[in-house]
Amino acid sequence: MEAAQKILPIIVFFFLIATTIGCIQTTQPPAGDDFTFTTVTGETKRLSDYHGGPVLLDFMGVACEPCQRQMIVLYQISRTYPNLTIISIDVWTTQGETAQNIQQLKDAFQQQNMTLGWTFALDDAQGSLGRRYASDGVPHLYLYTKQGNLYYSHLGYEEYSALAAKVDAVVS
Repeated sequence: MEAAQKILPIIVFFFLIATTIGCIQTTQPPAGDDFTFTTVTGETKRLSDYHGGPVLLDFMGVACEPCQRQMIVLYQISRTYPNLTIISIDVWTTQGETAQNIQQLKDAFQQQNMTLGWTFALDDAQGSLGRRYASDGVPHLYLYTKQGNLYYSHLGYEEYSALAAKVDAVVS
């Protein structure tokens, strides 16, 4: 019985590893990838419009609680790295989220004295960007170098210290 008690945690550990590996693997977009998006103010932009400086893309949903927590980290990042361009793209438009929902989110943060002053955009009605960049879930962050090459990607909530370490590498 004692031997079984010792080996059970090992079996559970390997079972968990085997069943979760598929959950954490993601498809990376190609380096230098480019796409068009529409900001909440109606402007059509391309990712390549931002080449020349580092860019942090945040694929999110307004009603996503981890995405809302990620906004706090992005706010801190925006204050620490003023030369970093941050773009949050709501990929839950196919679920009915709108520019008005984004504005309500920004207003709620403003009431907490946090101005989310970066660019916000919406996925198209077909969810094209969501399928390509956030099919595994949100929040999904992509950090691009000044040259427009993908440097880092992270699925799920990312702590400030971990994200800041990656941003340090592309800002300096």
